[in-house]
Amino acid sequence: MSDGCFSSALGRPGDRRRVRAIQFAAALLLVACSGDETAETTSEPVLGVPNVIIVGLDTVRADHIGVYGSKEVRTPHLDAFARQSILFERCSSTSTYTLPSFASLFTGLLPYHHGAVGGPQPRLRAQARTLAELLRARGYSTHAFVAIDYLTSEFSMDRGFDEHESFLRGPVSTRSRLYQDQLVEFLDRPHDRPFLLFAHYFDSHSPYEPSPPFDRMYYQGDPESPEHAGLHLLFDQRTNHLSTRTHIYDWLRGITDIEFPVKQYAAGITNLDDRLGMFFDALRASGLMDRSIVVVVADHGEHLTEHRALFYHRYPYEEVLHVPLLIRLPGGVEGGRRVVTDVSLVDVLPTLMELLGLPLEQPLDGVSLVGPIRGGKPLPERFLFSEFGGRPERWVKAVWDGRYRLLSFNLSGRAWMELYDRHEDPAELRNLVRELPRERERLARVLDARFPPGSRIRPGEAGDVQELDPEVAARLRALGYAD
Repeated sequence: MSDGCFSSALGRPGDRRRVRAIQFAAALLLVACSGDETAETTSEPVLGVPNVIIVGLDTVRADHIGVYGSKEVRTPHLDAFARQSILFERCSSTSTYTLPSFASLFTGLLPYHHGAVGGPQPRLRAQARTLAELLRARGYSTHAFVAIDYLTSEFSMDRGFDEHESFLRGPVSTRSRLYQDQLVEFLDRPHDRPFLLFAHYFDSHSPYEPSPPFDRMYYQGDPESPEHAGLHLLFDQRTNHLSTRTHIYDWLRGITDIEFPVKQYAAGITNLDDRLGMFFDALRASGLMDRSIVVVVADHGEHLTEHRALFYHRYPYEEVLHVPLLIRLPGGVEGGRRVVTDVSLVDVLPTLMELLGLPLEQPLDGVSLVGPIRGGKPLPERFLFSEFGGRPERWVKAVWDGRYRLLSFNLSGRAWMELYDRHEDPAELRNLVRELPRERERLARVLDARFPPGSRIRPGEAGDVQELDPEVAARLRALGYAD
């Protein structure tokens, strides 16, 4: 391997980070040179490069993980993994539910550009190349284990995977049990070429029904006591505090204490952490942990009474957008580094491609995070975006910079904006849209430039309307999804 192949990774001669950069490059084995034109093949693997393992956490708020500041929720396995990883303190999702969020993760594109926005256009656009397609073209084998329809072929989310297993029935909090043994078996296989593995954990999604001994581990008292009255809102048709699909709250009938589901969600996170501990143990036992780039990331968070929204995920506020992102490099190089720059799910694909030394094949909305990973200069300030809604009459768009977030709502004939100071009001409780008109107009112009008013949903939004399989649609409706 020539010195020239390492030139971008080593930094300036004499820099104090030179040794760390050499370790970084060595840990990635031959990745710095694997982007040579000679590696472009659909049949031969790029020898010596790391595997890529993405652990996708569904419905996990960053603030419910110990290393992200939670004092109550116990997540020992994620915390231990984070100590050997680069932790991104301020990662945000591109959307508020699974399909567009994970599609952004795998394409590096906003939902507006990859097309899987829901509604009548629920599938990835053919032009959006996925990470699985890109790596398979470079000789990787590609494998996925998923637990929701949104990640299946019905939505073109199986594109590029050689093996794509879906587990779509049974209680959501126990679905990972259905394929945990298969995941372990996959890790124990002989692997004659590098692989991409996507393991999707659905355990934290509502209804919040963690398995024993986690059930009620954070809740004390009688959840059905008449002393409580908060949850009557769920079944009062006059309230606007809840999802329009009230049947998703059937698991809470008879419950009066609004703290009960809040604590059960927290218990579900600890239950999930326990399942992840088993996976991490198997990964270490197989010897693959130190031969892989391992990414742990969530698609979105959850409303837990904030913003008058109860136990679902719809609007692009902080509690839904802020997600964990941990990247562990082979050998745990740079482990323990915390990156405070605002980043997005769209940044994961370009980051992985640069780590692997592979070129990008299409313009992306995301940027590579390799510079911050190596401790270099932070990324320049930029605007980030998130979206909800796949119909012209029902959408929400959000844009933010390092200080302010603007949300533009268009719901059932009503249109309005909200503006929050992310520094002074991180929970986004005080709407400043009237107090700061200049900031509102500045961010509104950015939003209009990204999502032109004539085509708010996606470019060419009058494209083909595709009906879902009735069985798939029924399963999604049962989970509370309107699109």
